[in-house]
Amino acid sequence: MAPKGALRVLERLNAAGFEAYFVGGCVRDILRGAAPHDWDICTAARPEEAAQCFDSARVRFTGRRHGTITVLEDGMPYEITTFRVDGAYSDGRRPDQVRFVSRLEEDLARRDFTMNAIAMDASGGMRDPFGGQADIKNHIIRCVGVPNLRFQEDGLRVLRALRFASVLDFRMEEETAGSVRHSSGRLACVAAERIQEELRKLLLGRAVGRVLLEYGDVLCAVWREFCSVVFAPELWGRTVRALERSAPELPVRLTLLLFGLEKDADVRGLLDRLRFDAETARLVSQLTALSHVRLEPEDKVLRRWLKELGLGKLRLLLAVQRGAAETQAEEKRVDEVSARVAAILEEGQCFSREMLAVDGRDVTAAGIAQGPAVGRVLDLLLEQVMDGVLPNDRARLLSVLAGLDV
Repeated sequence: MAPKGALRVLERLNAAGFEAYFVGGCVRDILRGAAPHDWDICTAARPEEAAQCFDSARVRFTGRRHGTITVLEDGMPYEITTFRVDGAYSDGRRPDQVRFVSRLEEDLARRDFTMNAIAMDASGGMRDPFGGQADIKNHIIRCVGVPNLRFQEDGLRVLRALRFASVLDFRMEEETAGSVRHSSGRLACVAAERIQEELRKLLLGRAVGRVLLEYGDVLCAVWREFCSVVFAPELWGRTVRALERSAPELPVRLTLLLFGLEKDADVRGLLDRLRFDAETARLVSQLTALSHVRLEPEDKVLRRWLKELGLGKLRLLLAVQRGAAETQAEEKRVDEVSARVAAILEEGQCFSREMLAVDGRDVTAAGIAQGPAVGRVLDLLLEQVMDGVLPNDRARLLSVLAGLDV
């Protein structure tokens, strides 16, 4: 059931004589037996009328043009939007204007999918004029009204349909599915940041493999470079299988998605185009470049990789290679490498300056002047420790320092 704060917001609107309902994703999640993250509210009250139901210090007019205010209750923000119908979407992203209406059904009719067009009152009663409850029960994604019109209004709904199919493991009904493909060109009107957000969620969904196998061509509208992969059945099938086998971590799945592109493809450029943050773009570009490196379960070699990449990156690289493994022998090798990395950590084997039994103060105490030379000496000791020439023993390393010709 809804949090007490959310219920109080609804009840205050009702007490003032206005219809008010929870709507959208929170209702969908309740019907699925999942915990909602946000509690959106729609009401017959106009923004100014809704605001008067609450202490003015807790009200923000966050979207007056579109009929939305935000109310703080128990420290949580709740968006309250007036029943409305949308005008034309000339930019393919948002309505040019909205018209406030008094009937809930008119407001629900403007929404994207039937599962998101259900309203729930404070007592838990449902208003479902488009059969969304049945579609949720049957794991179906269906547009409200005419699919082509829904996608024409906002091109992002094309990717939202794929994202819901992946995350919820739902399937699209036939007309909606056909319109998704027909309308994919509308993504050209959508801001890169909005596409990135949906793509992230899609890739982390539990049904990502099935969805991309069925609708991979839609990605060509996001990245035209993908046509060479998607329309090569063997290559695309290998990519999809890798995604299905992989851990649901964004850097891993982005790397595997881009795995099949031409070797000279600008992975960093593709991610920059969708406004991925610089750290993610750098990491995925590096993982892609290293994805074909064959790692073996040898401590000496793995210590060097741990020094070069750090534990976090090496773990992600192994996750990429585990997903990309196409034979049991490849899977076994990656698993053996992962086991040896775990053993290196458990045994406390040295692979970084910080793990050396001596530090910079010991080096300067041995007569080395402060500056770059200190780092060079530490690196020399580290190399010998990693190669097994010296033990990572403080007394032994101090004796080596004492014997340096300075």
